Amino acid sequence: RRRLVRTETDEIAVAENDNGEKSYKVVAATVGKRNRNDFVLTGDVIEMERDTYPLLYEHGKDVNSIIGYAKPYFDAEANAYMADIVPYDTNPNIIRSIENGAYDSVSIAYLIDSYTFGEDDEILVQHAIMREISLVVTGADPEARIFNNGINDEMRAEIEKHKANKALVEEIKKKYE
Repeated sequence: RRRLVRTETDEIAVAENDNGEKSYKVVAATVGKRNRNDFVLTGDVIEMERDTYPLLYEHGKDVNSIIGYAKPYFDAEANAYMADIVPYDTNPNIIRSIENGAYDSVSIAYLIDSYTFGEDDEILVQHAIMREISLVVTGADPEARIFNNGINDEMRAEIEKHKANKALVEEIKKKYE
């Protein structure tokens, strides 16, 4: 069975599996677009080490935040990471919240291990390793419907250094113009 649940900005395809589980097809992350964390995925750059990942509630860190599972994949035609998410039926309010549009966003979490900077200081992700997908109120990627991107201290320091260097270059340019 398939039906569409409409939200203001997207359509969520809903399927019911033979075992009664509801599966929702979602856009997890778009490629080539700057997200709210200033990250840009430069292509099919997220390595997936397995087929199934946890579906968490708001990137929770404990076992109680596991609300289902996700099967992510890269869709070359859509130029996006998609996923089939299956919330467990142990919390019917989650399913109801998805279907009534209260929760219409997901966020994909990945560990970045290769990146460069773009012209506007955005972080161009060259390679990352998939961690999990979360059901969230507002995700880093506005098009990720129904990204907690982890930045470690070393990467945060490099970003700050890059910004400081860019400001210094601009200051020097102004002196000689």
